[in-house]
Amino acid sequence: MNIDSPKFRSKIKRVLFLAIGWTVAAEYIAIIQLIPYSIKTGTPFFSSNFFAVLILTLVEVFSAGFILAYFEVFYFTDRFKSRSFGSAVLIKSSFYTAVLIILIFLIAFIESLINETYSNDFFKNIIPALLLMLFTWGPIFLLSIFILQVSDKYGQGVLLKFILGKYHSPKEETRIFMFLDLKSSTSIAEALGNVKYYELINDFFYDVTDAILESKGEIYQYVGDEIVISWELENGIENLNCLKCFYNIQNTVKNFSDKYESKYGLVPSFKAGIHYGEVTVGEIGVLKREIVYSGDVLNTTARIQELCNKYNEKFIISKDLLDLLKINGKYITKNIGEINLRGRATPVILFSIKV
Repeated sequence: MNIDSPKFRSKIKRVLFLAIGWTVAAEYIAIIQLIPYSIKTGTPFFSSNFFAVLILTLVEVFSAGFILAYFEVFYFTDRFKSRSFGSAVLIKSSFYTAVLIILIFLIAFIESLINETYSNDFFKNIIPALLLMLFTWGPIFLLSIFILQVSDKYGQGVLLKFILGKYHSPKEETRIFMFLDLKSSTSIAEALGNVKYYELINDFFYDVTDAILESKGEIYQYVGDEIVISWELENGIENLNCLKCFYNIQNTVKNFSDKYESKYGLVPSFKAGIHYGEVTVGEIGVLKREIVYSGDVLNTTARIQELCNKYNEKFIISKDLLDLLKINGKYITKNIGEINLRGRATPVILFSIKV
């Protein structure tokens, strides 16, 4: 994986979130345990011995936490994609709690050997401490994994936006939208059957996610067999990310073509329309709250995507966005013309775009 890619940076942020979160929890637990001891013995809380304990706790927990978090983000996430939300949270939390207990046991055992304090009562004395760790860290791991699972469920960054109340009051933004839809979906569904077709869509959505993240795109919605991708204007323009996204997805599907052929007897193809404009964004709903975009740009982009079949094109872009991107010969464009889109009074000039 390219360490300079947005995907890698996103995963590293998740690793640091877990490692730092667990370290803060460990420091808090250590302080809570040291305070009664300080009061009982009359030892100043900020003595060198207590400070050494806190530093040692920080180093040990952050080191172990970073390794576990790296394992979670770069290995477990893919392995648990087919499991239910509840089972994933439970299994992961149990696994990490067990691993931490083993690490604590090993660290205590090694320290006892180094300090020559090991005795036959070592196991007898450490069991209560391990049980305390189990009941202390079990809920902590459960909460942290739960937060990550919720974040995955609602989309990258959405949970944080809800917590910070970024869109509690509606705001206006300029964004780029791409509507990407599987081609010949009706005939494929009839050939595969509903269940198999559902599995195809699920595999497709999962496989192309990394390509979307690589282009700094945000998955706004899944609508049937369609993905709605969005960019903040600066992110979409940068390095022509909004155009690269389509071809990154195309390359991804090509790389997985053998898998699709063996499993479904076909390789999915797709078409897309892309446009930009002003939208209003805010939280909406009562029993089920969502962050929703509203504006003409979404309807226009959807209509542009629908025209791919009519003009036998895979990727169509509005002139407004094309002028903004300044592709400078990096892509081949063809003027489709000034088109009256359904539900829109003003015509839009459209171009097909290819590499």
